[in-house]
Amino acid sequence: MYERILDEDEFVPYWLIEEKGIAYSCCETMVSENEELVPAFYIDATHKLRGSESLYEHYINVCCELGIPDARIKVNKMLVCDYILGNYDRHYRNFGAIRNVLDLKWERIAPIYDSGSSLWATTPTQLIGTTYKSKPFKAKAEEQLHLVEELSWLNKDKLIDFDKTVYEMLDKNPFVDEERKSAISIQVKGRIEKVIERQASLNRINEMGLQELLFRL
Repeated sequence: MYERILDEDEFVPYWLIEEKGIAYSCCETMVSENEELVPAFYIDATHKLRGSESLYEHYINVCCELGIPDARIKVNKMLVCDYILGNYDRHYRNFGAIRNVLDLKWERIAPIYDSGSSLWATTPTQLIGTTYKSKPFKAKAEEQLHLVEELSWLNKDKLIDFDKTVYEMLDKNPFVDEERKSAISIQVKGRIEKVIERQASLNRINEMGLQELLFRL
């Protein structure tokens, strides 16, 4: 999914290696020798929560004040991907930003990494589709999706039949039975539909705002 809807530098590709009969997940480093990853936990802690700020707005505002570029759009992309994949463990230490260790200049939002708690990985088959506690900004996945206020970047056509891709991927694992494969792919399809609905809703809001502005002019 990341390859379909994100730019190449917006996510960390992982692959499997095998050593002595044991499979390991591995990836290339996301930083150069003069860069460091700063988890969101430390970024967020540089300023206290102010007034009625939500956790989401606080984090975005702090990123903007620190001069971290494109924070809102990058975080929005992360939230959308986590929603579709059912990632329930996007805590403050597995997203963040990258800065230069020599001059401490903020370079960019870190690419999406550590998405291992996706596709209901630890959820019993019978409970797939029930409510789970999401992270980092809202405890309910649907409420967290509604924090996303900009979806013009999403090409919905690239998500056509993605649920089938998920099924085919799971089908390669001999330990995943038919009931579980079907349940997960059905959930992914439903979540994609909700993201597309959210995109349409935001488009209507933007069109109404533009029409009102033109009327006033």
